[in-house]
Amino acid sequence: MGNEKNVRTVARKYILKIAITETGKWGLSQILKIKTNTFYWELTANFEKFIQNNELSVVPSRIEETIWFIGLLICRRLQHPVIFSKQELQELEQLNIYKLSELFLKEYTEDEDNSSEIAYFTIILMTIVQGDISDTSLNHWMQTADKIIRNMERLAVVNFSNRQKFAIDLFSHLVPAIYRIKYKMPLSNVMIDQIKESHEELFELTKSALYQLEEEMKTVIPEDEVGYFTILFGGQIAHQTQTEKISNYRGIIVCPNGISSSLIMSAELKKLFPTIEFKGIYLVSEVSQLSDAEYDMIFTSVPIASPKKVYQIRPLLTTKEKNQLLHEVQHDFLIPGLVVPSINEIVEIILDHVDLRKGITKEKLLRTVTNKVMKEVRGMKEDGPMLNEILDKDTVQVSDEKLDWEEAIALSAKPLVNNGSIEKKYIEAMINKVKEFGAFIHIGEGVALPHARPEDGVNKLGMSLLKMKEPVFLLDDEKHPIRIFICLAAVDNEMHLRALYDLTKILSHKEKLQCLLEAKTQTELLKIINEGVI
Repeated sequence: MGNEKNVRTVARKYILKIAITETGKWGLSQILKIKTNTFYWELTANFEKFIQNNELSVVPSRIEETIWFIGLLICRRLQHPVIFSKQELQELEQLNIYKLSELFLKEYTEDEDNSSEIAYFTIILMTIVQGDISDTSLNHWMQTADKIIRNMERLAVVNFSNRQKFAIDLFSHLVPAIYRIKYKMPLSNVMIDQIKESHEELFELTKSALYQLEEEMKTVIPEDEVGYFTILFGGQIAHQTQTEKISNYRGIIVCPNGISSSLIMSAELKKLFPTIEFKGIYLVSEVSQLSDAEYDMIFTSVPIASPKKVYQIRPLLTTKEKNQLLHEVQHDFLIPGLVVPSINEIVEIILDHVDLRKGITKEKLLRTVTNKVMKEVRGMKEDGPMLNEILDKDTVQVSDEKLDWEEAIALSAKPLVNNGSIEKKYIEAMINKVKEFGAFIHIGEGVALPHARPEDGVNKLGMSLLKMKEPVFLLDDEKHPIRIFICLAAVDNEMHLRALYDLTKILSHKEKLQCLLEAKTQTELLKIINEGVI
């Protein structure tokens, strides 16, 4: 039969597949009748009571599949016990949830020594319960959450306000992900393809920011998990971009399908409607407790009755669905900044007067127009430029001068001063950031990304590159030899992400990075940059 842990992992995967169908549920119920005819219903009642009494925050959509799995394990455990090493048991016994697991299983276990089964049940709970900041045995992962946030700030060149609050939020999602990865209990993300397509740049930057977690766990983070973190970061970035905008209307989000889908829906809606103030995410049962005066509209994934306007949508919308929702909300509330005619209508008018060139379909045109309109809605005049659109012969330099690190940063920023992207004071701000926070701009082998805040003297989005013949030691520290300085002047948290995504593709490719480090002329550098964004 093989290792019992592996057997259970395979069993869990099959349960996840078949528990979504009525036929599958019927089959599972027949197996559980080995215990008693009412075993499943009694187990369900006990588990839900256990969750409620201990105030555990569990994704609602994961409860049913977890109960099926637990039920099968209770039926199987005596003939096929699971075995843990002494070290594994010691680590799991330190968790707060271990004691809760012991109490829950007491009713279903007869033997005296059931520590391994308690440990396994603890793992199951840890994969579906949000991280508990009061659990001191998890303190290390709170530090990891903070490091991941700092990685993202460094790679995406953003500064998250209220980092402590965001770290707690990230930690609550990080902990279950860690236990899913560590104990090979993957959580399927059915929206991963749409997330990668709709948020390509942010997905890749998130994947890079998670390297800290990969190093600690000594494994690659599955894309399904990266997708959830992408939504978390995307929502935080979008929220910061919109904090200073005035809200004219208030909306609430109703989504009973779980934390992940709630986050996705919230992030999508905040991007679509930056002038709407979203009051929070609620369960269906909680809506009736709200006063009608607290909100103007409801966005929900399930049917709901309300005197207020209700928009029933999926958590992750297609281009067509976004277009339709924009049109409906604009029609109902006349929100400033949103287009009155639907984008479908605009495209139909265009098609009456033009012939599409080969390879361009109506759907592609519709998607392009929708993306442009949504950028305008978010106050962005155009799509973020690609790397080779802002790094050109006027902004790429090669130098064989012997400079210290401050002089190198100043020289790397010179083209941005010349083209008006930054004021001279921005150079001083970049240098002071390094003095204050250390060598955080060292983002890869021999590469530094000096930058400061938009308010420190940025006039427009800009980027420049300086290649040094000999390495320059950042902060005069030999641990930080820099041969390439890429100066970034960002105007907000989003416009530069496309260019950084292109840069990340080059820096994460060992051969391309090596070519960049060995390049001797501006022409060679520009060739590598152009090839890197294809």
